[in-house]
Amino acid sequence: MKPMRTILSSLLLVTFTGAAFAQAPATLANDKAQLKSDETALSAAKQKLDADKKTLKADTKSGLAAAESKDEKQVRLDKRNVKGMKQNIAAGEPGPQMTSDKAALKQSKKTLKANKKKLKANKKAGKMSAQSKDSQAVYKDKQSVKAQDKTVDAGRDKVEAAEKK
Repeated sequence: MKPMRTILSSLLLVTFTGAAFAQAPATLANDKAQLKSDETALSAAKQKLDADKKTLKADTKSGLAAAESKDEKQVRLDKRNVKGMKQNIAAGEPGPQMTSDKAALKQSKKTLKANKKKLKANKKAGKMSAQSKDSQAVYKDKQSVKAQDKTVDAGRDKVEAAEKK
């Protein structure tokens, strides 16, 4: 009977001394600290997004490969290949080599057409192969900012609810 009485008296002591309420301010302080940390992370994510947007714009303007998707690169190379073949045919002499060059040109044009069609379809479908590395970075940063924004909003709601109590 004595151990039970000790437990009950300890429980009453905790209840009446307010030790149970000591957790609330500590939890609120932790929530506020977490909210501040989340807001800092959100700020950093927004800065990274802005920097990646500027990089994309600059790379696109200067024509760097980072601003070009895999599909766009393939189309560009196919166009260059067709142009080079046309120049070779124009400068060449008639004969068996000319015949094979014309056949190769015809095949290259088919490949170019197929790759243009693939690029258009992939862009329409939003596939990553139709997006440049810079565009992918911007997309990922936007997703990160969106997630951080939700986390900050949830943290604010949690702090506000705790402060109302």
